[in-house]
Amino acid sequence: MVREHVNEKVQVKVDGKTKTVSIGQGLLLRIFREGLAGKKAASDQALRLMERFGIEDAPEPDDYDLSLLTLEELNELQRLYAKMMGKEAELQQEIAQKETESRTEYDRIWGSGSYDRLGETGLS
Repeated sequence: MVREHVNEKVQVKVDGKTKTVSIGQGLLLRIFREGLAGKKAASDQALRLMERFGIEDAPEPDDYDLSLLTLEELNELQRLYAKMMGKEAELQQEIAQKETESRTEYDRIWGSGSYDRLGETGLS
């Protein structure tokens, strides 16, 4: 019964234009749109669908040239990925841990309290 209806045509708005698509395509568009809008359940469903069926014409991870991104852009990409995967709190914890380790190492090399005085010199 579902297969009979999944190919029926419906009209949906895509980028402000009315487009005729199958019910199946319309449902997929809605899932991806809601996922991009930040709805976790839709994001999870979209990821499961992509993992199960693959993404046509999507570049492989090796095809991405991350060297084109600035450090700030890479950090933002990492933050967004963690948010999408529901692991933003874990990432924040990891960042805080690395900052503490950096402060400790800086103070070990340059003397206790050196990291905190760094801001006073205008070098930070």
